[in-house]
Amino acid sequence: ALNNAAAPNAAWARDYVAAYDGLVPGVTAGNAAAARVYADRTRLQPGTAAFNEVKNTAATTPNTQGGARQFENSDLWHAEGMYNFKNELKFVDLLVGAHFRQYRLDSERTLFPLDENGQEYRINEYGGYAQLARTVGLADELSLRPTFAIRYDKNEYLNGGFTPRGSAVLTYKTHNLRGSYQTAFRNPSPGNLFAFNLIPNGLSELGGTELIARRANLLNNPAYTEASVLAYRASPTRDPSLLVQYTPQVIKTEKINTWEVGYKTVVAQALFVDAFFFRSRYSDFIANQNFVQPT
Repeated sequence: ALNNAAAPNAAWARDYVAAYDGLVPGVTAGNAAAARVYADRTRLQPGTAAFNEVKNTAATTPNTQGGARQFENSDLWHAEGMYNFKNELKFVDLLVGAHFRQYRLDSERTLFPLDENGQEYRINEYGGYAQLARTVGLADELSLRPTFAIRYDKNEYLNGGFTPRGSAVLTYKTHNLRGSYQTAFRNPSPGNLFAFNLIPNGLSELGGTELIARRANLLNNPAYTEASVLAYRASPTRDPSLLVQYTPQVIKTEKINTWEVGYKTVVAQALFVDAFFFRSRYSDFIANQNFVQPT
């Protein structure tokens, strides 16, 4: 906002190119630093009255009206419960549980778009799980305790999925040998899904749903990877074959699989030892990536 108040992007670019091409008296042609100094001559200087006036206006004006202000008044409603069947079942330990979560987005359109009813989105998530465990005596002071759990979770905008987990602990006196295999997931945040902080000719943050891809016109006006655009700009002939197009993909839950083995004991009633080794493997990792879309 501060830069555009001094000189809109197009005007700044014209000044820079003219200076770089040697069309401005007193500026050496082909000198990028000198061309920038010339193009920056109208920039507002920090501490001046003009700078503070523009900054304060941008800070108090919503980005939907050309300013920089964002609002975030969203709510998160969460409820969960668990029941232990220890009074009903004696031969096995059984736990069951469930949860429900709702995000009520409210950013006055400065962060999130509106749905077909003119309201910001609500995101519903729900899930449930069950866990079984039993201690089995194998011999005097030797026991085995296997545990198995399974969980199902669903976000209304994503495919649901199961995350099973299993473990076993072999115990002999003070020695404990354990092994486990677990799967888990992470749902995308509301911003990962629906961010729509669209700034014309600027750095915009977009979510990973097809809805956002359509609203940002990524289907009809594709974007390209940042690295390929830099390579294209650096090529003498501006070779378009260097450009790598971004294909919009629907975001998924981030997943992880982990297995672990461990040993725990107490030596001479004085030294506690707990050693373990684990390995985790991620998939569908959620992260921001930079792309450039032609204006």
